[in-house]
Amino acid sequence: MPMLLKWFKKLAKFLFQSKREEKVSDININAKNLISYYCSMKVAPEYALLVKGPWGCGKSHLVKGCIKGLQEANQEFKFLYVSLYGINDISDIEARFFEQLNPTMNKILTNKKVMFASRIAKGVLKGALKIDLDGDDKPDATASIAVPDINLAEYLTDTSNCILVFDDLERCELDLQVILGYINYFIEKDGYKVLIIADEEKLITKYSSDEEEYKYLDIKEKLIGKTVQVEPDVSSVFDNFVDELFPAGNASDLVANNKVQVILNRNKDRIIQIFKQSKHENLRSLRKCILDLTQWIEIFDGDIKNNNEVLEHFLSIFVAISLEVHSGGIEPDHIVKLLGDNSYVLGLNDDDFEKEFKAYKEITGKYSINFEETLLDISDWKNWFDKGFIDQENVNNILRKSQYLQKQSAPEWKKLLHIFDLEQSEFEQLKVTVWESFENFEIKEFGEIKHVVGIYLYLADVNLFDKTPDEVVTKAKTIVKQGLSKDKFNISDSLNPEHDYGSYEGFAYFNNETKEFHEFNEHFCTEIYAYQAKQRESEIPSLLALMSNNVEEFTTLLCDQSGESKSFAYKSVLDSIPVDKFIKEIESLSNANKKQVGQALRMRYRNQGGTSMKAELEWINSVINKIESKHKGNKTLDGLVMFKFAEWIKPHV
Repeated sequence: MPMLLKWFKKLAKFLFQSKREEKVSDININAKNLISYYCSMKVAPEYALLVKGPWGCGKSHLVKGCIKGLQEANQEFKFLYVSLYGINDISDIEARFFEQLNPTMNKILTNKKVMFASRIAKGVLKGALKIDLDGDDKPDATASIAVPDINLAEYLTDTSNCILVFDDLERCELDLQVILGYINYFIEKDGYKVLIIADEEKLITKYSSDEEEYKYLDIKEKLIGKTVQVEPDVSSVFDNFVDELFPAGNASDLVANNKVQVILNRNKDRIIQIFKQSKHENLRSLRKCILDLTQWIEIFDGDIKNNNEVLEHFLSIFVAISLEVHSGGIEPDHIVKLLGDNSYVLGLNDDDFEKEFKAYKEITGKYSINFEETLLDISDWKNWFDKGFIDQENVNNILRKSQYLQKQSAPEWKKLLHIFDLEQSEFEQLKVTVWESFENFEIKEFGEIKHVVGIYLYLADVNLFDKTPDEVVTKAKTIVKQGLSKDKFNISDSLNPEHDYGSYEGFAYFNNETKEFHEFNEHFCTEIYAYQAKQRESEIPSLLALMSNNVEEFTTLLCDQSGESKSFAYKSVLDSIPVDKFIKEIESLSNANKKQVGQALRMRYRNQGGTSMKAELEWINSVINKIESKHKGNKTLDGLVMFKFAEWIKPHV
């Protein structure tokens, strides 16, 4: 009696006082109670217990937790756990039973190795399961099933405490009648207790059409005697994920991992809040998210890891995007739209605009996050979720420039971006000084200039600036034109102004969806390309001489995008050569070299285009037109090769 009392105390402790049982729902507590009661029954129940819930809600996690608790309370419990995911042959299930029996059956394995091998090789016997669907005690159907070739009782001393667990029933590739008939054999013939874990809604959907001879719900009635529902228990699952990532180890491991673990635990409530706001309720997606977060936090510099404000902001955006991507809510390459790069809407008609706008507003509207405060540049977010790439140095530099680490030392233009955090007097001062700095060419970086234009377009829109949006654009165009002509801005030759995805230093541009912003941006890009072309004139080698003497180097210079050598890919350079002079040089080449140069140019124009190449593309079209006009109908081989030269290039321009 004392031993029995001790066992019940252990079970009670597991059921009602388990570690980290924080705010577990009544539904899940009820599920645990019923699973434990079913497994502890002293008689064969002669039915299976179904544990149901949507994919990723934590069903398997909850059942495994129950198994662990029951085994801690009573060492006599034995569980055989099999996932049916992808199973298409009964022998695969039986092989997995054997694998789990092996560790406790060393003597039998030693003496009966040949016997086991022969049983597995033999396969399964075929039998029949009589299914009475209408309750008249007469079988309505006969389904061909597999009778177990394993007598589990032969290898277990106490079959009353052996519970079989079949997970992922909805993802089993066997016919439903076959797998349920197989499970039923253990229940009816051997008296085993069986737990089935499944997303029942998928089973009902899959086996409910008129084309199906037997419906899931009809078959379920004869096999499953009790069903329990599981819902996501985010708090305890979060703790288990973190414990799984950072198990207790040696001192050096703890020192290395402790900071990341502390950050995750410190931000647990915020991560769970974002998870619940997502409404996806898929704990597997949350697990993927936490695994990815660990990788990110590890690459942060110490001052960033120690600033919880910047970490909370980063975690909020990261978790939201991650859950949307993993759930299929958005494609990785559409993240730019979610984070405020709205320039794409300018090309849409009204109906498509409404559709796109509504779709992304529905996503962002779920969260207590301002997605326009991107913290990182949109390109960094896109690179991670689309390509799995992190630019560690760039990410740390951007985070270090955020409002959380710069605070009072932040430049005035960045303070103005946080307009809704400003008091009236501070706003009035910044509104004047930032515009003056812009006019005096003191704001020098490409992204800073776009931010200033964007915020003043917004202020003009809401009548907080003494200019109209059109006046802001006109003045901004003049400022950038003058600034570039006087070499006042920091514009490198490597800058591609079309590739900033609508953000700079962790903030999306204000008003970037308006035609005024688009007009300014287009003008700014054109001016930058012209400025870059002028700056590189002195660096351009004699392209005509190179084309004649070293076609391979000529090709590398114009086409290489690896970054490993000097290259003018995506940069207009050939247009500096007069059209007639270029054609004359081509005509002087051997026919073999004409072909090589033609192939080099075909490669260049097939892969490169856009505003940055606008001047050169206009130039090469002039070259093609003149060659075709001059050599069309020419009856010499040299003339034919020149005409083919134009043909090789033309389709790619």
